[in-house]
Amino acid sequence: MWQLVPKPNQVNQNKLFKMIEVATKCFLRGTSCLLRETSCNRILSRNARRFLRRNAKEKKLSEMCTKVLSGAVSEFGDDSDEYEQLGGTRKSDRKKPVRKPKA
Repeated sequence: MWQLVPKPNQVNQNKLFKMIEVATKCFLRGTSCLLRETSCNRILSRNARRFLRRNAKEKKLSEMCTKVLSGAVSEFGDDSDEYEQLGGTRKSDRKKPVRKPKA
């Protein structure tokens, strides 16, 4: 909000504009809101980087687990107790597919 303030000796000529107190408060509120938004964006960006790093580490871990299970299959077989202890599902424990009869 702006308020029209006349110069001391001139009533209608060369009037100055002066911001009133309410507008100053609104302006300050708006800038602090922008600063908060900027800091929130910084936090979101940092979290996105952490998320990507975590996903990369998770993928590496998954690949290592797959290699360990493959090694267990080659050493002990896919129906062994050792394979199951490492987190694999024994071949004999897998559910057999049920075929639907043709109608």
